[in-house]
Amino acid sequence: ERVSGQIRFAFEVADVRAALARALQYGATLVHEPVLTPWGDLNVRLRSPEGLQITLFQAQEKERN
Repeated sequence: ERVSGQIRFAFEVADVRAALARALQYGATLVHEPVLTPWGDLNVRLRSPEGLQITLFQAQEKERN
């Protein structure tokens, strides 16, 4: 079974949890709670009121040498 449709958008945001709360206020539904990816980003998946799957991600600060 396909989790998302043919098109899925991903947007980088400064604060995943704040963006998630705002999206839910405007009618999005949560597909998956925020998770830390193996490459270090915090990702959350949503579905828009029109059914489009959207990923919001927050890049974590990398150590600078």
